[in-house]
Amino acid sequence: CNASVGLLDALLGFDRKLTGLSGERLLVEHRRVAFSSFTLSLRDEGLPVFGNATQRGQVTVFIRVDFPKTLTALQADVLRRVGLRDEELRFIFLLQALYAYQYAQTVAPDSDEVVFAK
Repeated sequence: CNASVGLLDALLGFDRKLTGLSGERLLVEHRRVAFSSFTLSLRDEGLPVFGNATQRGQVTVFIRVDFPKTLTALQADVLRRVGLRDEELRFIFLLQALYAYQYAQTVAPDSDEVVFAK
């Protein structure tokens, strides 16, 4: 399973309902700050285990953090007002630059397909 979250969800945490491999709805919860894309493993939510249909395996969910490409002056001002210090804002801008660089390195030049960095 794959999911995307925005900057606010990455900073504050989130709940998402995803559709699992067999069509069931999975609740994905994350309560920590996410500085980059990451994976979560959900135990007992995967396919039945071979030879034991009552036991289920795990599902790995890839969460992609969609950092904004730019922040307007107003957005940066709001972040300052809610308590982010200048060095924290610089860190967010650095993450934006890193994300943009990673993205540029992982997109095939002649394809619309994205290949995630390892």
